[in-house]
Amino acid sequence: MTLIDDRGPCTVDDEAESMFRSLQSPGRRRWVAALRLRSRAGRGGADGPLEEFGRLTPVVTSDLAQRREDQRQAAAARAQAQRLSRLGRHQDAIAFYDEAKTIYARLGQEIEVARCTVGRANTWVRRGDFERALAGYNEARAVLVRLGRDAEAACCTMNRAVVLADTGRYEEALAGYDKARTALVRAGRESEVARCTANRANLLAATGRFEEALAGYDEAQAVLARCGEELEVASCVMNRALVLGTLGRFQDALTGFEDARAVYARCGQETEVARCSANRANVFAGLGRFQEALVCFDEARAIYQRFAQELEVARCAMGCANALRNLGQLQEALVAYREARAIYQRFAQELEVARCTMGGAKVLSAMGNFDESRSDFEKARAVFARFSQKSRAS
Repeated sequence: MTLIDDRGPCTVDDEAESMFRSLQSPGRRRWVAALRLRSRAGRGGADGPLEEFGRLTPVVTSDLAQRREDQRQAAAARAQAQRLSRLGRHQDAIAFYDEAKTIYARLGQEIEVARCTVGRANTWVRRGDFERALAGYNEARAVLVRLGRDAEAACCTMNRAVVLADTGRYEEALAGYDKARTALVRAGRESEVARCTANRANLLAATGRFEEALAGYDEAQAVLARCGEELEVASCVMNRALVLGTLGRFQDALTGFEDARAVYARCGQETEVARCSANRANVFAGLGRFQEALVCFDEARAIYQRFAQELEVARCAMGCANALRNLGQLQEALVAYREARAIYQRFAQELEVARCTMGGAKVLSAMGNFDESRSDFEKARAVFARFSQKSRAS
């Protein structure tokens, strides 16, 4: 999943327009009045206009100085929000985005307000609050369309499609990717087109269209490499490796994960290093190489814990539990299943809770604790039956 960041390209003309628009009444009226008085004084006549110009100029200068200070505070708040969002401190990041939005709104800088809204929506995605993220992208896109910022609006459409794909709304997501890609091609935004192609490939892979997905990754990777987008290239390599693993090309998949991991490690992208390690662990587990899987899951889990990415911690704990059970380390496996289950319960992930409960039941049975095992089996089966019934009904 690749989200377009909240800060689009900004030209000198944008900044000049932003400066003028931010100088609201009475500040803008004073500025215009001062310029008119200077013009009158330059044509000759009484000293009055020149004196008035001299009186107004310090006031206008003060307005601009305050505006520059507000700009500095807003930019600092947004930079802090971006940093905290990537560190997993999502609530703090949202607070800083809100602070920046408030200042930009006071300055009349609608584009910057919209960009902060995108950043906040990206943070909601990282937090797993997808409906709020979708609302944020819709809000920002409406503003950007109204202001004629078609390329940035297309990026919102793409980010929205990422969320739709992640929540299983595949047809709507595919339409969003195609709409965004068309707009980005028209705008000449080559690297964003490639990101859109890569995200579309993720969706194709999720729906079993593996050969189309591989072709999409290859197309996107070639463009991103030409644009010098090293981290995005690594993302394509990693996601391509996931497809190769699904197709049974395990050694090619492991090589891809290792190549991507090396790039992420060199660039200090720790959570992406964790993703590569977790993906390698899944391949090792599928090959029955449980000790190697356990090492990789433990590495990934430690990183995710440091960045407070709890759902990823739960997935790694579940992977560790499965590996430990297969290695015969039953007590450690039971602890790991219960750790994962507790996290999933906090996030109301009922199906995942049931999977952890079922795994724990198998361990309890192997340990000879048949009564508790039977109880947990029944709890898990009831949940699976309910979800199966819902699936058939839909």
